[in-house]
Amino acid sequence: WVGGLEIVHNLGILSVKKNICENAGFLLTNKKGSYCSFYSKPSSRYHGLFYFDDKTMNMYKFIENIEMAGSNEILSLKNGFYFAERRKKDTVETFLMPKGFNSLIYELNCENEVKLILDCKESFDNREWGRHYEISEKDGCIIVKFTKKTDRKEDATDGIEEFSLYLAIKSNNGVLKKNGEWIERHYDFDEKRNSKPFIRHVFNAVTLKGTKFAFSMSKDRKSAVKECLDVFGRIEELKSKEKFDFFEMLKKENVKKIIKDEKISSEIKAAYINAVNSLNNLAVSNKNAGLFAGFPWFFQFWARDSLISLKALSGINGEFAGKLMLDYLNQIADDGRLPNLAGNHASIKLGNADGHGWLFLRCSELIEKISKNKETINSIRASIKAKLTPEPDLLLPLVCALSYAKIPI
Repeated sequence: WVGGLEIVHNLGILSVKKNICENAGFLLTNKKGSYCSFYSKPSSRYHGLFYFDDKTMNMYKFIENIEMAGSNEILSLKNGFYFAERRKKDTVETFLMPKGFNSLIYELNCENEVKLILDCKESFDNREWGRHYEISEKDGCIIVKFTKKTDRKEDATDGIEEFSLYLAIKSNNGVLKKNGEWIERHYDFDEKRNSKPFIRHVFNAVTLKGTKFAFSMSKDRKSAVKECLDVFGRIEELKSKEKFDFFEMLKKENVKKIIKDEKISSEIKAAYINAVNSLNNLAVSNKNAGLFAGFPWFFQFWARDSLISLKALSGINGEFAGKLMLDYLNQIADDGRLPNLAGNHASIKLGNADGHGWLFLRCSELIEKISKNKETINSIRASIKAKLTPEPDLLLPLVCALSYAKIPI
């Protein structure tokens, strides 16, 4: 990577810097399963802006890259933990994905032209043919409609529509021009991983102009436009909320303990906060709640990965971790095993060899924790007695835990 790049992990008085000579990037999530991951140079099919459909549990790519006019050489990349910031020669870019929205907020410190490169597809689908883009302007937004159709060059059928995706775009200036051209990409990182194809054509859609942009994704046009207008109108409010939520997480006792420990170096503190933040951002509370195994490739809820991470997760969000454990207790099959994947997956019935072992270990740790906490015991005991018509699925595991710990109900 020519030139060199300064990486900064910045958290007030805690700041760690390092100069590197390689392609570097960042990854942000919205805690709904969608994420963005942009690098100095697009070097993988898995870089860009992605949308997670929590109904089908499919991941879709929308934006391949955002390119400014002029030099795109990045001089510094700052990790703000809940946002990312890139400094180029004369411009500073800021990226933020507000929690609960399938949107990306993109800001510049000065007005510039921005070229939007798209590659709409299912994450693992690398077919080249049958990709159709339509660009229009309506309701104060630029709307990109992508339609995937089968093509005889690669499929058994021809012209059959598989799905449509909608990207709504709003800026404080507007569209400068529609480009509508295909360009070729060579993905170096994928080639090093031997992850074919290394060459792919992506779509140079439009050139925008402004300092503030909102990009909203959906399978429904009205939903995309509605969210885009909402997010764009509340950019400052959403930025403040992201900051507040992040610093609330830092107030957790186990996190504060590390931050305040003067014996621990700034580098280790930054690494720890990054780890806590990453784990927290992999937990989602959609209709199919769970913990993702990891982005960009493992956007599923794997039993083993979730249960291994459950102890650490309980220190960040104890209520969510407890719910997740009860959910897994209710998924134990007649053969005593857990499904390999949770949620709406084709392989949900595939059993897991050791997930139930991790589950029982986490139950044992919970029992030990409960037995040491009189306040928790009394609260659970009162909750059980208050239930005139108990819900077995929820209460049975707790009753068993109390009984095992020899705590009278």
